[in-house]
Amino acid sequence: MKNALIIMRRELRSYFTSTIAYTVAAFFLLICGYLFYAALGWTRQADLRPLFHNAAVTLLLISPAMTMRLIAEERRSGTIELLMTAPVTEAQVIIGKYLGSLAFYAVMLMLTFEYPIIVLRLGNGNPDKGPMIAGYLGLFLLGAVCLGVGLVASSLTKNQIVAAIGSFAIILILWIISWVSGAGSTSGWAEFLKQLSLLDRFENFTKGLIDTRDLLFFASMVGACLFLSVRALAATKAR
Repeated sequence: MKNALIIMRRELRSYFTSTIAYTVAAFFLLICGYLFYAALGWTRQADLRPLFHNAAVTLLLISPAMTMRLIAEERRSGTIELLMTAPVTEAQVIIGKYLGSLAFYAVMLMLTFEYPIIVLRLGNGNPDKGPMIAGYLGLFLLGAVCLGVGLVASSLTKNQIVAAIGSFAIILILWIISWVSGAGSTSGWAEFLKQLSLLDRFENFTKGLIDTRDLLFFASMVGACLFLSVRALAATKAR
């Protein structure tokens, strides 16, 4: 685990020295901030649900940009061979890079904590804090899955653009899959597809509902993404 943490710190440092990372963070905060104040002015309600939904849609767009270079850039530049000859395992490399991207995302989320403070002040402390906490937990877990999908895509190619487009396509499918399954069908297959919906799972958190099944779903998705990334990296090493 020590090696994974070293790689995580290296990856996190690269985020804070990358123009792309700062651009992504600025875009995320700008969009969230604008839509938060727009929704607040429109509804006149001390409610964070519009912020959570808008942030989730923004995450759909920025997560591929955050992860496209994780492995793809290492493969393109040839540094992946140097990394693989170091005394680290494929799992340590994947976990370290994933934790680095997740830590950067967590920092971006923390920069939005001013919005709950504003809502609490406007509501004179009366707004229920439970849905706010659940909503942020849902946003974090949703981001964890999106970053995991992006890591898988980055592990399969040396082209960052291909990785970004691939991860966006997969996340979008998982996002809208409940719409397809709910198109007038009540079959078991439709119900199974609905269970894979990121949107439906996230919606429960925005309502203040923290269900063990949703927690297990997000954890399982992250675990599956890490496993697939490790296998993809191992296949690269074998070649």
